[in-house]
Amino acid sequence: MVPQKRFLIFVLPWIVGIAGLVLPTQIGTRAQAQGRGRTSAAAPAYRAPRTADGKPDLNGIWQAMNEANWDLQPHAAGFGRVVALGAADATPPGLGIVDSGEIPYLPAALAKKRENFEKRLSLDPEIKCYLPGVPRAMYQGRPYHHSEHECDHGDL
Repeated sequence: MVPQKRFLIFVLPWIVGIAGLVLPTQIGTRAQAQGRGRTSAAAPAYRAPRTADGKPDLNGIWQAMNEANWDLQPHAAGFGRVVALGAADATPPGLGIVDSGEIPYLPAALAKKRENFEKRLSLDPEIKCYLPGVPRAMYQGRPYHHSEHECDHGDL
């Protein structure tokens, strides 16, 4: 193969690809450096929508995008409740949703958590096709509609 063709076929695409990655960053860096001397009005702070009484408006479609349905604490991947289902029911790894990473369980509560985990095939309401309760239903990866409205119950 002629050296020029080899260069055009093998080397030139690499050069163009690297230039495509480096040039936009350099242009962005220059634009930021040039914009430092300018003063602009500060963007107003975000204020969430409010109800008529001033409380946050939580109406809408919500969905948890985490693995808290499997465990609230950080956890590794593992087998599912039914090993024969393979990956379809496997436990995905998760970072957890607890700030400190650990829940300070009392010894009896920790023992109950372990028992529930070991007997999850017979105790888990989801396996029996029952609806999960709150808060578990909120942790599942399915969207749900939250609707708040003011109602007058009279003197109740």
